Amino acid sequence: MHSLALSTCSLLALAAGPDVFLPRDALPELHSQLEAHDRLFHEVHAAPYGIGIDVGHRDEAALAALEAFALSGELTGHVYDYVQDYSGPGGVGLRGATAALATAHRLVALRQEGASEAALTAARRAVERALLAVHVAVAITGEPGRVARGIQRLVPEDPAAPPIPLSDLREPVPLFDANGDPLPAEKNNGTPRADNSKGALPPGVWSWEDSCSKDQLIGWVTAMGALYDVIADDPNFDPSLVERLRADAAAVGGMLRETHEFQTLDGGKHSYDLVIMDADGRPTQHHDLHPSGLDGIWFPPEAGIANPFNLLMSLGIVTTLWHVSRDPALEDYLYGELYGRRGWLGAIPDQPETMGVFAGPGTNFSGVNMAALALYGALRYETDPAIREVLQRALLEGFFNGADARAARHLKQPFFHALVVATADRTVDLDELTAEAAALLGEFTLAPYLAASRLNCDDVELVAGSCLALDGTELTLDPSLNRAGKVIATAALSPRIRPTSNFDARSDPFEVNDPGAPGRMLPGGDLLSAYWMLRALPRRAPGELGVSPLARPHIPVGGSVGDPPCEDACAEEPPGGDVSPVPDAVEVPDDTSPVVSGDTSPVVSDAGGCSARPRPPLATAFWLLALGLAGVLCRRS
Repeated sequence: MHSLALSTCSLLALAAGPDVFLPRDALPELHSQLEAHDRLFHEVHAAPYGIGIDVGHRDEAALAALEAFALSGELTGHVYDYVQDYSGPGGVGLRGATAALATAHRLVALRQEGASEAALTAARRAVERALLAVHVAVAITGEPGRVARGIQRLVPEDPAAPPIPLSDLREPVPLFDANGDPLPAEKNNGTPRADNSKGALPPGVWSWEDSCSKDQLIGWVTAMGALYDVIADDPNFDPSLVERLRADAAAVGGMLRETHEFQTLDGGKHSYDLVIMDADGRPTQHHDLHPSGLDGIWFPPEAGIANPFNLLMSLGIVTTLWHVSRDPALEDYLYGELYGRRGWLGAIPDQPETMGVFAGPGTNFSGVNMAALALYGALRYETDPAIREVLQRALLEGFFNGADARAARHLKQPFFHALVVATADRTVDLDELTAEAAALLGEFTLAPYLAASRLNCDDVELVAGSCLALDGTELTLDPSLNRAGKVIATAALSPRIRPTSNFDARSDPFEVNDPGAPGRMLPGGDLLSAYWMLRALPRRAPGELGVSPLARPHIPVGGSVGDPPCEDACAEEPPGGDVSPVPDAVEVPDDTSPVVSGDTSPVVSDAGGCSARPRPPLATAFWLLALGLAGVLCRRS
């Protein structure tokens, strides 16, 4: 299908029906393309277990049949007859689970639009399958609150279906050797594992990959929040599904509240919470969510907040887990401890240079995507006006707006626009953002979304520093390479011509050339998430709260469980007192005995390349200079 060029006129004037940001009867060509791709996503990409992953098609005839299926809904035989292979479990937590935003909001949109019962039944079934996948990611590890990096279904749901064409059939590695020591001896960024659920899951059905990193964890947690909101008050779902999801969220929150002892840069040992732990008893390779951690390097408490990016991640993840679980212990931990006693409300980075995300040509766009999800989770489920005011400043001034070419609004990623539309309640033109997102969605070539070759510049043009792009526009090349060593332009490329991705929002939109991956179809989960969110979200005027309809008041910041909920009175003055720049130190809880992790020495990653570096306070900067660690602080998952 051809990409679409859309104007940014007001969508409100184009349609009637439910008062949502992107009505169904506006922009019919866009809806036709996105609905066709949605069919491929749910019926092909998500066929194995409800999570959309990239696939290889068998041949050109199979591709033509799948493209026709996207338009007509008719396909001879089983979908597996047309698929060469499905990608493995690695990275499913982020690129797969996050797309539950699409699955959940699709059901909301169809309900609001009065869709047929057949369409609603299919949409509810898709939600149930995604819910099961999220549950499997927690249950399969066999240890409370530990989460898989990714999962894989080994046998089809329907016994009469052909075998699932899997691409990753590596031999599972036991968690421990004969002596009880964890395997592999050196922790890596994902090892294939057999089901360790101890009977909680049917035997022989699932496998998984361990070492859940912070990007994978926030993907699974984002899915929990989106799916909870769509099932919690819908009588068509079995209440046991709600209780199971709440229990899983509470378990993950419990894991993050545990404290573990690490060696710090001052040569001592200190205990920290907000550590992603694995089923083998060790921290995962990219385990730190605590702002004293920086990819396995730990700063002593007196060094202050070394990693403001981790602070954002923690708040987004814990807020979502509390919203889903309704666990009083998590409520006390989030609002009494993190926002309150540790002073994190006054430490939230709210400017681009303090967020630890943007780093010019070397920006890690996976980090940009994680920051977007963190701010979404922290805001979408938050009702306290004083907290929201600080987070809104971080979202709009620190993350989205700004003159720099890498401010999120300029990245031409509609996913970020949709996340802002869902949460922003300060003065911002939400209709304008919706129109921009719709125009960007129309520039993608979908249904199917192929991993196509995108070569905008030839060798002569690369040397010259400018080139005529595939669509005839002129690109000015940046003299610097990106963090992957690739040539980039000085401005983000249009989706029509830039390299494709299995999750666009975490990829560099400035890259000019990529050979693609012939024969592969990409799920476009972030694109569908943007589309269905805008089609489902009720319109609201600037200033109205962009919150979940199930968000609720909570204890005051700095309070304790049992205190009355913080409602409108909390807006009278900022909770926690001083909403000031980063504090000098972050308090470490002293009411829990340290739990020594398997390896307490600093873990330095050898993967991922240099990402944006946080700007630490002076105390932290002293440690960096004294120990000469600038070269290793560039790595973060």
